[in-house]
Formats: sequence, C-alpha cells, structure tokens
Amino acid sequence: MTTGFGMAPDRNGNGTTPDDLQAVIAAQYPEPGIISGCEVKGTAAMSYQIAAGAVCIHLAPGRAVLVPVPAQQITTQPAPTNGARVEYIYVQQLTEPVNGSVASKVAIGATVPANAVMLSKREIRANIKATTATQEAGNIVFSRPVGGSLGVLHHHETTRDTPHKLGEFRRGAGTFFVPTDRTVDIRLTSTVTTATSETNVTPIIASGSLFYDVYIDDKLVLRRERAFNNIWESKDFSTIQTLQKGQHRIHYVVRHTTYGHQYWVVRGENGGFPFPGDVITVTDIGVAKE
Repeated sequence: MTTGFGMAPDRNGNGTTPDDLQAVIAAQYPEPGIISGCEVKGTAAMSYQIAAGAVCIHLAPGRAVLVPVPAQQITTQPAPTNGARVEYIYVQQLTEPVNGSVASKVAIGATVPANAVMLSKREIRANIKATTATQEAGNIVFSRPVGGSLGVLHHHETTRDTPHKLGEFRRGAGTFFVPTDRTVDIRLTSTVTTATSETNVTPIIASGSLFYDVYIDDKLVLRRERAFNNIWESKDFSTIQTLQKGQHRIHYVVRHTTYGHQYWVVRGENGGFPFPGDVITVTDIGVAKE
C-alpha cells in the first residue's frame, strides 16, 4: 500500500515507506544536483574545505533522496611530480545492497560514481603544495524544485553581422526541455540600422521595415514589425506562453519586405561600446496554472 507523507501508521503499523518518500522527492526535484551550500574552497594544504549544505541524489528513475552535507575538510593526495591530474569532489549516497551501508559521504575520486552529485572538479598540477592553487574546472549543477523557476531555458545572440538585402533569415534556433507544463517568458531584442550596401555597413539616413516572427515547435507565437534607420536603436518584444511538458524547439525569422531602404545590418560590437545585437531568451516563470 501507499499513503501520504505525514500520515500516521495504521493499527497494523503500515505507513509511509522509503520508496514512497523517494518517489515524492524525485517528483519535487526532477534533476539531481546541489540544493544549497556545499561550496568547495581550497586551503593552504592539500585539502579542501566543504561548506554545509544539501544535495538531491537520484538513485533510479523516479527515485531520489535528499542528503545533508555537514561542513568538513577532506584531504587529497599529494600533487604529481610531473603533468597533472583531474579529481572530483562529490557527495555519494551508499545503499545496503551495493555497499552494505546507507551512510552518505563526501569523497574525492578520478570520476563521479553512481548515486553521487559532483561538488567540484579540480586540476592538480605538478608539485603544488596547496589546493588554493587550483580553480573550479567543472560545471556545477543545481537541483531546483519543480514548482520554482527553472531559470533561462534558451539564449541566443547575434552580435556580429553582415549587411542584408530583401529576404527571410532564420536565427536563434535551439531546443529546451520542461519537466511539467510551464509558463515561459519569451523576449526578443532587435538592434538594427541601415547599411550603405551589401558590402558596406556604414549607416545612411534612410528608413525601412523588418518583421520578426518567433516560432515554438514551428508554431508562430509572436510577430512584430519594427522600423529601422541610421540610429542604433534597440527594440524589445515579449510574449508569455504556456508549454506542455517535454522537449520544445524555438527559432525566429527576420523578414525584410520591399518597404523603404533595402540594406540593413544587426548592430552589436562597436569599437568597445557593445550594443545588444539581436537576442532571444526563453525564461521559465513556473508551473502552469492552466
């Protein structure tokens, strides 16, 4: 039987099981990673200082545990006499069938084992005497609750460009995944000016018009028209969309019609004074209420 977490056992002692809790935790935290804390700092010796925190470790599909990480210091091996080695600092949850224990531990290894979350990746160069001489070399992954924001799901910039004439130009293509039905904010920034010709980016005093069409899964979700001239002006457009759980595709199309000046160019880097260029960003707002 299954029962809700927090319910008292019945008269026969039946109640919430570890399997029940692991299923609930996996639903709350769809991806493994650091929940909070767990920063790794070098020391004046061959050891690391680990800050207190917590991680979510996935043991199997649909099964996860929350693991507290006490503040501690762990020692690594002396540096090699030549070359370098890469080592990982991680938190691992042991299991009775495999390890004969259900303890969790912070350890160092050449790889990250099963049932573990990486806290840090370091390169130990030859003959160093202190881990303060190392720097973070890994991609630290954080676990976020399913109800919170997943942050930026997709980001693409066009900051260097050549002049264009009439036509359609597909840009910003990418894919992203959402673990539940989500509400997302799609934002597009456009920074364009006139150009003298297809080979000359110098802006001239004239005006024209561009259409920006944003597509999700090949469905048009945003269309805007903007005028352009010799001024390096940025325009911002946005739309709020609800997406179903799963993988999604995004791209946008810039369409130049026959109206006005024929030549245009995206403006980004400009002699050390950066302009945005053309930028599209998809940001998760949270679980969809629909």
